[in-house]
Amino acid sequence: MRSSIVASAVALVPRRFVLEPHSAYDSVCGSDADCGGGFTAFCCTINHQGNFCPEGSFVGGWWKADRSAFCRGAARYYIDCNGDRGSDWHCHCSDSATCDKRHVACAQFRYGNCSLDVPEGAWESPVVCRVVTCTPPWKWDESCTTTTMVDDLAASHSAPCLPGPWPSPIVMKWSDLGGPGGPLGPMATPVSRLPHDEGHYATFRKAAIYDVAWLGIVVVGPEVWPRFRGLIGPHRAGYPLTDQRPLAEKGTWFQEFGRRGAHGRIVSEAAVYSRPEFGPHLIGQPVLSKWHSLGGERGSLGFPTSNTGRTADGTSKWATFARIEHRRVVSRAAIYANPVVGTWSVRDAILHKWRLLHSEAGVLGYPLTDERHGPDGVSTFNLFGVVRGDVVTSRGAIYSTAEFGTRAVSGLVFSKWDQLGAARGALGYPTQDEAVTPDGRGVMGRFSPLAGSTSTTGGGVVSSGVGTWALIGSMCTAWLVDDEGTVNLGLPTADEMVTDVSGTPVRSQEFETGSIYDSALGASCILYGPIRQSWLGKGGLASSLGIPLSSVVDLGGGVQQVTFQGGSLTYTPGIGVQ
Repeated sequence: MRSSIVASAVALVPRRFVLEPHSAYDSVCGSDADCGGGFTAFCCTINHQGNFCPEGSFVGGWWKADRSAFCRGAARYYIDCNGDRGSDWHCHCSDSATCDKRHVACAQFRYGNCSLDVPEGAWESPVVCRVVTCTPPWKWDESCTTTTMVDDLAASHSAPCLPGPWPSPIVMKWSDLGGPGGPLGPMATPVSRLPHDEGHYATFRKAAIYDVAWLGIVVVGPEVWPRFRGLIGPHRAGYPLTDQRPLAEKGTWFQEFGRRGAHGRIVSEAAVYSRPEFGPHLIGQPVLSKWHSLGGERGSLGFPTSNTGRTADGTSKWATFARIEHRRVVSRAAIYANPVVGTWSVRDAILHKWRLLHSEAGVLGYPLTDERHGPDGVSTFNLFGVVRGDVVTSRGAIYSTAEFGTRAVSGLVFSKWDQLGAARGALGYPTQDEAVTPDGRGVMGRFSPLAGSTSTTGGGVVSSGVGTWALIGSMCTAWLVDDEGTVNLGLPTADEMVTDVSGTPVRSQEFETGSIYDSALGASCILYGPIRQSWLGKGGLASSLGIPLSSVVDLGGGVQQVTFQGGSLTYTPGIGVQ
């Protein structure tokens, strides 16, 4: 510390420091540094090293000294901090242990080119202390005007808590933002070179300042640096491209990070966005670009509620978001970025259902689309896919309707349903998540048309070791009524087929141990056992018996009967079928 003070003293007044009996501290403070010199102390001297107006004062006015070594040859601005009306400031000499012994709150004076809204009665308030900046006052404080006062009489004035002559641009910026007692805190590491000679940087207790060759001076402030310092740099989020900037809503802000790409083009790599309810979160690419494409913080997803993270399998990135209206969270969403299937968003009820099914690690896998509207305009859905290596091995969907809620379809059940036209097809919308069949040997998805629809009939899809087959309309109803389908009929072994019998269309579907026949002559006739085998042996629909008119009817004592278009068949134990 002492060596830097000596160097500053020699740089400021070399002849006086060498030939006259003054300490380095005295020379650093420049001329008129004692209490009787007629000048006011610097704020950092009396304000815990903070180069800003202390509590109980306001920005009263400013003047400048041109071609100042303290600002690397540019103008240096002196800003008076006048005491607030009614404050208890009193005239006294600075009791600082440094060479800045100038007086405090003694000069009753005001330049009046700042804080023009302060009542006229406050114009005679004392100048408590002085702030110095290399930043023009109208940029340093929005209450200041560009009305210029020039006075070089104080050009050599300084203090140990202020930078010496010809400071680095980073140190100048730090001092203008408050110096050691300001929001950035004292310097933690000296000004150092960035990799690849891209500029310089320095860190402070609560912040960092970068001077990037292709960008300029940018500050990473206390809201960002402590949380994300490990993510900032050329091989991660990049360098800060902007200072912290306010957004439209009160208390919201963002800061962007990136790097210089090919041909000098600046590439955005990440950004920190914040609103008071959620705090700051860092969103990286490609999630960031996707979010911006959906409207960013003003879009349907709202603000980030998490940092960009990696999925458990290490292949993908994700982040969560929420939208607030009237101080309430009205929507929640997530964006997932997978290198195979792309970057997509999932929202609200569909997101909740997907999470219940273990998100990307579950049966549905990663989102393949953003949320879309269904064919009727009142439903929404996302498509999903399970990724293995660089291949999508199975697909699925989550559909959300007011009538049936939010339901998932996956794997082979989804593939069959999709093959039949999905929600536009004969089955309609999922009405429940997939469930295990009663015998435990397969899974079934249930479907139904929306109320008022005339284009679909509903039904189900059953997937098991004997294949994946659709049960449409009455076929599904009959199978479920038959002791939950699996007792007499077993699992389906084929999709339904339609046969014309003498001008009468007959729908039929085969199962492991039986069949269902449906026509205008006999609705949902369930055939199984010896009668079915006998009828098929006679030619089935092509036989003289023709179309079934009834299901197998139990007549008691093990006797069963089926009525056909051309007669009936009866099974009697010990006798057989007649």
